[in-house]
Amino acid sequence: MITLLLGSVAAAQQSCLQPVSLMQIGAELGEVEKSVEVKDIPDVRARLDRITERLPCLDDVLPANAWAEYARYVSIAFFFRQDEDEMLRWHQSSVWADPGLEWGAAFPPTHPLRRIGSEAAVAGEVTLPDRGIAPPKGGGVFVSGHLVTTPTVPADVPVFVQVFDKDRVRVTAFFQNGTAFPETWLGPVGEVVAPEWWGQPAGPVTTRVARTRRERSGDGPPVAAIVTGGTLLAASGVSYFLAGRTADSMAGLGSSGDLTRARTQANLLVVVSGATLASGLGVLGGGVLLAGDGFTVRF
Repeated sequence: MITLLLGSVAAAQQSCLQPVSLMQIGAELGEVEKSVEVKDIPDVRARLDRITERLPCLDDVLPANAWAEYARYVSIAFFFRQDEDEMLRWHQSSVWADPGLEWGAAFPPTHPLRRIGSEAAVAGEVTLPDRGIAPPKGGGVFVSGHLVTTPTVPADVPVFVQVFDKDRVRVTAFFQNGTAFPETWLGPVGEVVAPEWWGQPAGPVTTRVARTRRERSGDGPPVAAIVTGGTLLAASGVSYFLAGRTADSMAGLGSSGDLTRARTQANLLVVVSGATLASGLGVLGGGVLLAGDGFTVRF
């Protein structure tokens, strides 16, 4: 899939069923690193394909060093495929994003990939003439982890573009080659201000099913649970009282039919009392548990 990267991911970005977190991408890059260290290139390619599909669904700005690491792994994959042109393009993309990214022990300075990369020219930056960047109001456009205020990127090099709004919500994300920005995010030359949230860490990411206490209706007492549970307990007491009154009235009944009906009613009221008692205790207990730290899952 990597060979079709720039043509295929544009469609993939339209089918994000759920967001992907930075920690998930970081974990997958870690698995790629392990495969690179043991020279398991088929596994490297398979894992890179998976990351390529998921990057457009990332729910926050991809750090520049993470893109640099990803691009380097793609470069390595092309090196083992003996495609020097693509190897160099991805190597240049990695260097542009993070020139100081360290190499692992599997690639010493004498390794052919590093030697070829160091001898190649550095990708020069190009700015679209008479055009400016047009992010959403209060938002920003990011290229391979860098906020851009002008349409300036390395020439003829694959990059990753993300667009976020004023609330740090992803608007779109896609791969592109060099300065091939869609017209949607281009406009007249003008001043572009960084989003207010840029430079601040992202908030915690939680699943929709297992939310934190703060994400629910507040940290105060579980009022709804107390009211509902109290009502059920009161109903249990009333039912038990009526059952007792019905049982007492049986002494004055003469016919067997009246006695049978009274006995059935008393038994039914006892059952209702027990059921509402159990429900009331359950609601109160559940409310107390949910008012505590609860069960959370963070990625």
